[in-house]
Amino acid sequence: MFEYALVYEENETPELRQLPLSVLNEILEENCDFITLAGFHTEKEIRIGGRDQKEKIYGDKVMLKRIFSNLFSNILKYGDKWETVIVRAVPDQGRIRITLTNTVKKDAADTESSRIGLKSVEKMVKIHQGELYVMEEGSAYTVQIRLKIRN
Repeated sequence: MFEYALVYEENETPELRQLPLSVLNEILEENCDFITLAGFHTEKEIRIGGRDQKEKIYGDKVMLKRIFSNLFSNILKYGDKWETVIVRAVPDQGRIRITLTNTVKKDAADTESSRIGLKSVEKMVKIHQGELYVMEEGSAYTVQIRLKIRN
């Protein structure tokens, strides 16, 4: 019941505003640095948030940080340190497509998860009028978020 309340709590009021893409860039870089310090190797392709880019997203910075903190925490918990974590953030037809791919460690595959964290991420992504996709193929685990670019 407690976990359900965490996901479906209505008290949180996001402060949505126009944010430069550099905010997403910073959040992704911080999280990549964090998992690197924990012993993971990352391969990054982050093509957003350059100084010359005028595009923005409509979002809540604190909530965006929570989204990616949650996703990268899952990598720390379930990911295989011996396999590369791939982080991509690229423009895609009027959207930003952010993809995180990692390999699930063998003993984590047997660990039962409530998926509360992912449900929470999904809720927050929807608040940002975005889309969340989760794909599992063998031991490869991919999460993709698409957020609309605003000019």
